[in-house]
Amino acid sequence: MPTCGSITAMSKWSLTTDPHMYSRNVAFSCFEYCPMPPWMTVYDSLWMMAVLRGVPQNFVHEEVSNLLDALELDDTANVNVFRLHQNERTRLNFAVAVIGAPPIVILDEFTAYQQYAVDRAMFYILYTLRKQGHALLLTSASIENHMAVTNRLGIMLNGQLVDVDHIDNLVARYSSEGYTVVVHLKDDVDIEAIFSQYFKRFDINDVSDVLVNLQVKDSLTYADIFSQMEKVLQENQTIYSYVITVTAMDYIYNEIIDKGTKIQIAQDEYFWPCLKFLAKKKRKVDIQKIMELEKFSKSTILLL
Repeated sequence: MPTCGSITAMSKWSLTTDPHMYSRNVAFSCFEYCPMPPWMTVYDSLWMMAVLRGVPQNFVHEEVSNLLDALELDDTANVNVFRLHQNERTRLNFAVAVIGAPPIVILDEFTAYQQYAVDRAMFYILYTLRKQGHALLLTSASIENHMAVTNRLGIMLNGQLVDVDHIDNLVARYSSEGYTVVVHLKDDVDIEAIFSQYFKRFDINDVSDVLVNLQVKDSLTYADIFSQMEKVLQENQTIYSYVITVTAMDYIYNEIIDKGTKIQIAQDEYFWPCLKFLAKKKRKVDIQKIMELEKFSKSTILLL
């Protein structure tokens, strides 16, 4: 249950005035923090949260049992919370957050150290909630695992939101235009002459003995690019095979983080020598104001 802060949502409840009703609408799960009383059993904890979230009494047992079974917590149902291992406690935190299907669910690193079967169950529960119109906010250092249940992605660096948009828009914004095609050749041929028959706009990125890397910039869907490449393969016996790729979201994420880190390092290298220069000149320097200025300038750079 939330303990501080506030979230603006389409609700008349707030944490300060109506904490119980607010907590019915907003659920939070953190990897390092377990909100349940340590002396309660796993089953009793989920039972209590289901009742607090407004689950009808006749359906509480079924709701709790389904979650215990899906998250492989059956064997720990009668175990006290403080006796759970870290990965079991993470599963319990997830169950506490989603039981009763609150309108807003916030999860932090909920798949950490979990088995594949448990991950699949968690993602299926979240996918079902999203289809029903519930708002999900997931934080994680891994992008690829959460792509199936997310439609927007925000990238943060040092507490600042660097960029946020639909995943397709982020891929288009930070990756090269079109598709990267790698062609495996049987013989030495004029690849530019061949590709000009099938594509209007393309660049040759790299050429080796048997491999040619091209960037096809025509406005095509996945189906269109594969259809065209199948024609190229069938009508040209000198081409052995091909591979079509687009920039992965993990690569874009790492590139943004790398650029942001370099900007921050450059900012530090510029800022602190200036401060030392002023100190040597024995000028009055308000350190607090300087630190606020530095924080503002960093956040401005990171948001650009």
